[in-house]
Formats: sequence, C-alpha cells, structure tokens
Amino acid sequence: SILLFLILFSTKYNNPFEPIFRFLFRLPLISMLRSPEKMFIFLPFFYIFLISQILATNKSKILRALVGILILVSLSYFMGDSATKYFTSPRKGYKYAINIPGEYKEFSTDVNTTKKSTTVISLPYSVKNSINWSNYPKWNFVGHDILHLLFDRNYISANVFDHPVLETNMTFRNLWKNSECCGDDYIEKSFDRFGVEYVIWHKDIDMGRLQENLPVYEMLQNSVKNGFIRKIEDNGYFEAYKVSENKIQPLIFAEKAEVTFKKINPTQYIVDINGLKVGDRVVFKQSFNPEWQVYLSKETVGNCFENYKYDTRETVECLSFSDDFVLTDVGYIFKKPLRLEHTMVDEYANSWVLDETNMNIIKNLDSTEINEDGSVDTSLVIYFRPQSLLIIQYLLLVFTLIVSTVLLIFRSRKKSKELII
Repeated sequence: SILLFLILFSTKYNNPFEPIFRFLFRLPLISMLRSPEKMFIFLPFFYIFLISQILATNKSKILRALVGILILVSLSYFMGDSATKYFTSPRKGYKYAINIPGEYKEFSTDVNTTKKSTTVISLPYSVKNSINWSNYPKWNFVGHDILHLLFDRNYISANVFDHPVLETNMTFRNLWKNSECCGDDYIEKSFDRFGVEYVIWHKDIDMGRLQENLPVYEMLQNSVKNGFIRKIEDNGYFEAYKVSENKIQPLIFAEKAEVTFKKINPTQYIVDINGLKVGDRVVFKQSFNPEWQVYLSKETVGNCFENYKYDTRETVECLSFSDDFVLTDVGYIFKKPLRLEHTMVDEYANSWVLDETNMNIIKNLDSTEINEDGSVDTSLVIYFRPQSLLIIQYLLLVFTLIVSTVLLIFRSRKKSKELII
C-alpha cells in the first residue's frame, strides 16, 4: 500500500489528483517526490523495511532462504551487463547511471595537487530544460552538475545562480543573452568576484548552446591574449584554462589589513589579521549566510609547511589543513560571536565591518597586539555555526545506537534464560 501511494504520488499534476497534489507539493521536502526518478531513491529503503518485517514475523527457514537468494540474484543483476542496459534511458539518450569521462578525472587530479582555496568555474551557460542543471549529451548526462565531486575546492557552474539560495542573479546567463551588455572585461571581473583559478570550457554540451556562446568564447580568447588566463588542456570534452598567478583573488582578505588564513575544514577558517582598524572590511568569498559567524581566537595560524602569497591582495594562505571535523567544534554553540555588521558583497559573498565597540572587545583580548597607529594584530575564526548542531546530532545517533544495542543484547539474554527455565 505504501509503494502504491508513492507511485500515485509521482503522477504529480495529472488528473484526477491535480488539486490535491498542487497543495502537497508546496509543503516542505515533498518536492523531492515530484517525479518517479526522484521518488524511487526511496525504493531500497522500502524494500529493506519490507524484508525486515517479513523476517521478523515469519520464522520459516525456507522463506528466509528465498529472501537471501533474492538479494544475491539482485546484486548479481546490478553488477552485470544487465544493469548497464537497464540504466540506459531511451529518452534523448540520457542514462540513469553514467561514467564521468577519464579526461575530467585526470584534470581534477592535477588541480587537486595544490590545496589553494580557489575556485573552478564551469562555462558556458548551457541550460536546456531546467535552471541549475547541466547537460552533457556526449556522455549521456543531465542533472545537477556532478563534476564538482571531482574537485576539493569551490566549483561554480554557469548554469547555477550566483547565490544558490537567494537566486537573484546569474552572471553568465546575462552574458549568454547579450554578449555586448557588459564590456570587454566582464569575464575577467567575474573571475575576480568568484576567486577563480581554473576555467573549464565545455565542448560536450548541446551543440546549439555551444554555437550561441561563440561570442562568449571570443571574450575568453581575448583574456588569453591579454595574459589574464592561459590554456592548459584541450581534448574532445573540454578546454581548460588557468588564471595567471598575479590575478588570482584569495578566498579571504581584508580591504586594508594584512591577512594570513588557514582552512581547518569547509566550515572553519582561522584568520590572522595585522593592522586591523575600525571601519576595515573583511571579505569571505563563500555564499552569504547569516550563520557564518566571526569569533575571537587565542589560536593562530601558526607555522605552515607550505604558504601561498596572493599578489592581488596582502593575503597569505597556509596550505596545510586536515579537512577534518572535530568534536571540540560543539563548543561554538556556547561561544559568543562578535556582533559585526554582516553584509553581502558581490551579490553572493560575506563581509564584516569592524566597529568601535568590537574593536574595544578585541583590544581586551590577551593575545591581541595593539600597534602605535591604533590598529591591532589579532586572530579570528570564521565558523559556520550549524555544523555544531550537526555534530551534536551525530553524537546523539551514536549514543542511541549504543543504547539500542545494549538493550537488544540484554533482552535476548533474558529470553534465553526464560527458555532454559
């Protein structure tokens, strides 16, 4: 009955259910079930529940053996050639299971050898059926761009809004609509805004979109001539470019002070700032969210095995980081952040401005050094506060699992004793 309900649910707005579903699909999270492809992600969980109920309520050894055989047959089916045939969709040549071309994997391996917190950007704008989706018909893919999984740094697709939640602007869709709208240096300014180091120009998109973007491609080639970028790879799927070292913008910088920062993990950064004054602005090129908070820190960046100096700003990045989430991050739930003016810049990024009240708080910190000109040298932490809540949830999950296991063992032993008696 549950499976039947889900199948009916996937009919979306088709009659006679249209009035009901128009209401239901406006509810939070229900939009996940708006098509069969999305609904059937829950199918394995349904089968796990069904099989567990069968095994729990029926003690027949024959039935249990049949269930085990069914599972083995299913695994062999999906591990063999049948899976490839099954996952091939006749609709427009796309597939439900795809293999990312090796050229992308090799390129990402080269990019990931350096640990700078810079951005890979995917061009051009090539939406065919849905905003935020990418289409790569050459290797049978349509959907949210999975290439970001290959890179250990920020990845921006031209098919996605500059701010993925606010959805207010799409920089490269504007350019696709009218390449004469924005000036010859529009691409270079856009790369600065997003802190781009690597550019992927796709050849594997819809040929119609590729032709429409020829003016944008010419602008990209002008940036090559100007020395802003250089081509580093060209194959049947894409062209790759690298921004010149003296043009790369850092992830974190201050408009006037000197900054050294270190990435602890994607939700936490330590920032040493020298020469910070009242009115100075600190910029953090991640999608704006009020939950990004700035905390005072007694811990500094410290010594690094490898540093990278950005020529465009007075900024140094420590390239040694663990990329781990630690239990001590739970403490940020109880820490009080600095109440700085937190605003959005570049239509997507975070920035904080230091006022007199918070300057006095910073000066009272033992680890802060006060300079003769009234500026300070101090250390701060930029942290995404909801991560602490996620860690607490993990701890509760582990605690629940341990307690449940202990209770299950205790009950099974109790029943064994009763049977013996």
